[in-house]
Amino acid sequence: MSERTFENPVFVKTSESVIQEIACLEDACDFLRAWPKHRRGVIYETAKRACYRAFDELVPLTAARE
Repeated sequence: MSERTFENPVFVKTSESVIQEIACLEDACDFLRAWPKHRRGVIYETAKRACYRAFDELVPLTAARE
């Protein structure tokens, strides 16, 4: 298991019929890069900050997953 792989994946409903699995920090960052710009707010910024801080090992991986 990669040091950046989540212990348990996160499943995100991206549309009416699509559920996306986010299994690692790289998946989370890809998901956030694809997030629609018109929907980026506090939740987006918090998730992005947690992921980048986890990449820099400033917070635990579990913080980025949550």
